[in-house]
Amino acid sequence: MIELLETLKSNAGVGIAALGALIAAAQWHTNRTRLQLDTYERRLRVYKAAVALLEEAVSEITDRRSRLRRFHREPELATSREPPATVLDSFKEGLLEAPFLFGEDVTYFLTRIESTRGLVRMYALGMADAVGTSARSRNATHVQALIECEESLKDARSRAWVEFESYLRLNRF
Repeated sequence: MIELLETLKSNAGVGIAALGALIAAAQWHTNRTRLQLDTYERRLRVYKAAVALLEEAVSEITDRRSRLRRFHREPELATSREPPATVLDSFKEGLLEAPFLFGEDVTYFLTRIESTRGLVRMYALGMADAVGTSARSRNATHVQALIECEESLKDARSRAWVEFESYLRLNRF
């Protein structure tokens, strides 16, 4: 019995060290999983913000085009509305976080959305402010650019999932 106690005493340090190593490995795994989930949630938030902005932009384009058709393309009806502040703020926040959460591909995609949205707004507001025959002839040159920008935003809406998919796949941890 005394020999058994001596053996247990001599091996207690090894057992405690092994138990400590197991606990450290479990904590490492838990922290790694938590980091992956936190990163996933942040990426998902950026994706949702991008999709919300694209939905607003496509809705605004559709609305503006239907008004132009209804009212025979009068320039004063070519106005562009800004998306709700919450949608725009959320997207801009995501745009700032994108380089840290995604690769260059998604960051570039988001930057293109922002610049194209700005061009659509610029062309639409420019057409609305145009007055007189020289302004209308100038508008004719801007109409094609506006249509291309609008189509680019519609295409971006359909491609959004493809761009984000590899970053939003839930892999086994």
